[in-house]
Amino acid sequence: MESEAQIRVSLPEAELAAVDAWRKRQADQPGRAEALRRLAAMALRAQRAGRETIPLGELNASNDERAANRGPPRKIQPPSFAISASEISKLA
Repeated sequence: MESEAQIRVSLPEAELAAVDAWRKRQADQPGRAEALRRLAAMALRAQRAGRETIPLGELNASNDERAANRGPPRKIQPPSFAISASEISKLA
């Protein structure tokens, strides 16, 4: 078994709130330390794969889905919408 080093981490309130929100969406609702381990592992896997960010689908997947679905990352398309010039002028 690999030895584990203990570290102390200080986070700004906004980042801590984001970690807490992420961990509460997980099926097993891990504690903060486990959530940080998982997020760090995901970030390192993304970096090794040549990506700068963690795929959104992986961040939002439950632990079971993440373990079962290790395929290539999905591209998330932003929503598309159209607005006419007359609608834009109403906003001004």
